[in-house]
Amino acid sequence: MVTFAIVWSAVAAPSHGPAKGYLVITGGAPDYKHFLALAGGSNARIVVIPTAAITSPDVLANLPPYCSGMGPFAAVHCAVLHTTDRKVADSADFVAPLKDATGVWLEGGRHWRLADAYLGTLTLKELFNLLDRGGVIGGGSAGATIQGSYMVRGSSNPDDNTIMMAPGHETGFGLFTNVTIDQHVDARGRENDLAPVMKAHPELLGLGLDQSTSITVHGDVMTVNGPGRVAVWDGKDHDGKRYYHLRTGDTLNTVTRVAMVVEHPQETARKEVTLPKETLAQYAGVYEMAPRVYMTVAVEGEQLTTQLTGQPKLPVFAEADGKFFLKVVDAQLEFGKDGDGKVTSLTLHQNGADHVGKRLEGAEAKRVADEVAALAQRVKDQKPQPGSEAAIRRDIEELRAGEPKYDQMTPGMADVTRQQLPQLKATMAKLGALQSVTFKSVGPGGMDVYEVKFENGSTEWRIALTPDGKIAGVLFRPL
Repeated sequence: MVTFAIVWSAVAAPSHGPAKGYLVITGGAPDYKHFLALAGGSNARIVVIPTAAITSPDVLANLPPYCSGMGPFAAVHCAVLHTTDRKVADSADFVAPLKDATGVWLEGGRHWRLADAYLGTLTLKELFNLLDRGGVIGGGSAGATIQGSYMVRGSSNPDDNTIMMAPGHETGFGLFTNVTIDQHVDARGRENDLAPVMKAHPELLGLGLDQSTSITVHGDVMTVNGPGRVAVWDGKDHDGKRYYHLRTGDTLNTVTRVAMVVEHPQETARKEVTLPKETLAQYAGVYEMAPRVYMTVAVEGEQLTTQLTGQPKLPVFAEADGKFFLKVVDAQLEFGKDGDGKVTSLTLHQNGADHVGKRLEGAEAKRVADEVAALAQRVKDQKPQPGSEAAIRRDIEELRAGEPKYDQMTPGMADVTRQQLPQLKATMAKLGALQSVTFKSVGPGGMDVYEVKFENGSTEWRIALTPDGKIAGVLFRPL
């Protein structure tokens, strides 16, 4: 039997979601499951806007493969749309992919970048048009906050997301009106961060989403998809706090601010079991999750660990033979076996999606394992990859001349460089003559970090090379 409780609030200025379309808003972890279902499932036409995550043009080459490989939209029609040029964002050619899209995903990062690029442009108009024809817009973290009308944590100068109210960067897209949205609340200790915002703007409806939480907004109803909580700041006192929590299945009328709270079954924690070391050992190996993306599984003492390419090593815990879970994120691993009981695959269950990796064998497994071990040793020793400084110097001069050597780049890096060449050339010209390149460190993902000084400023460059010396990725930012 389902029971309901009603939470009343004094009537304030109403908040409205899209009358025909939908918003899927998450506290950080993406909710592709609900988003894709509302976008049309296998018939969805998705546009990803990664602008919030782009610190420099070359970052595009290192973004997740949204539309291919392990990407969340690999099985449907998918395009990536990005610019920082407002004139481009206001052009018919740029917005063409949005004309027949059924869903748009706004990547996380810094939401002020989205505001700077798209507020008041044809791009934003097309986002509203998409909602008017029944489409869905989704996003997490920065892609969540930008959907509201009042934008918290919008400071760009300094680039400091602990500043809650930043004059000049307080206007969001307004897809959800009279609302301000905060994210990563539980993971980053932000439980009371909305207090000064609500004091300054008491007319707003404030929403604070836990990192794993997703909500859907349609018309004047907000539904909590879960699995975490949403803190609702409605201007009232709730047992000494200025907010109360809604959980999975709860709804909120955003006009009356009346919440309907369903009965929530008591959560059952995953039960950890102990497996013999010999059992754990059969799962150790290298699994190919996508091209050049590997999951390395190892036994350390009595503990099974996993490490995805470019990410830190994490412990996993058994709940049954062949089934494991992580504690730091909401994710599970399940190992597949053939008819002879030999482990042949690994499936990662995370954010409503399943990613299957094939276990590598023989020389191929050894090659990848050696590469992973070499990377770990290089990070530990803080030694740059041979040729990385020379590659940076060469890249700078080639970009300045407008003549990059694309055969010295991976295909993905070459494609991005071609697309961004005019902007890159202009940036190099503005920086002036190269003065010095100084190695600083090796980042956790293996990119070599350099301080690069120019006549007109200093920058930080991060570069990754393939084993044969081609440029696989470059990130740079001003210091």
